[in-house]
Amino acid sequence: MKKTFVLAMALLLTISLLSACGDGGGASDNGSASNNDTGTSGLVNGKVDLLNRNSYYLIIDGHKYGLKTTVQDIINDGYTIKYELDKEVKPNTFLDLHVYKNGEWYFSMHAVNRTDNIIPLAKCTVRELEVQDEWNTTTTFIGGLHIGSSKEDVIAVFGNDNEVQTDTFYVYYSREQQKDPDLLGVFYFNFNESGKVRGVRFTVMN
Repeated sequence: MKKTFVLAMALLLTISLLSACGDGGGASDNGSASNNDTGTSGLVNGKVDLLNRNSYYLIIDGHKYGLKTTVQDIINDGYTIKYELDKEVKPNTFLDLHVYKNGEWYFSMHAVNRTDNIIPLAKCTVRELEVQDEWNTTTTFIGGLHIGSSKEDVIAVFGNDNEVQTDTFYVYYSREQQKDPDLLGVFYFNFNESGKVRGVRFTVMN
């Protein structure tokens, strides 16, 4: 009996340690510098799966930022914002932030409080991320796309089955997610006169 008890406790301790590692904020969603994702996660047979929350991310300076990324994660990577991190944010509200690198505007984000409590800005997570070519951001996004990719490259990754609307300079993808009714996600691309991506934004409204 004692041996069985010891083995059971050892198993519980192992499970607890593994769970702690999984919740530590590192690998796939929060912007860990050790992440080597090149834009392939969230793809199904080479296409973007808008039903998957893991599809909504940008890789900036090698850091992957997705919906679980907190403002504190981004600050820890050396970027700055103009708000105090202890600023209180009410439930189900967001702040529009400019994120700076070396004093220059580098990318934009919405930081949202998806909890039922007032929390500090530092604990808010990504609702929206945006980069534009004039900000000189080093970035890759889903499918290995980047600033300078062609409109054809974008459509090849996103396909034509996602309620695509196109005109000369824009491609806009949105879809109410039937498998996840709480998810409404949008990808928005704008192009220069040569048909190359000059900016990208994703937003997940809820």
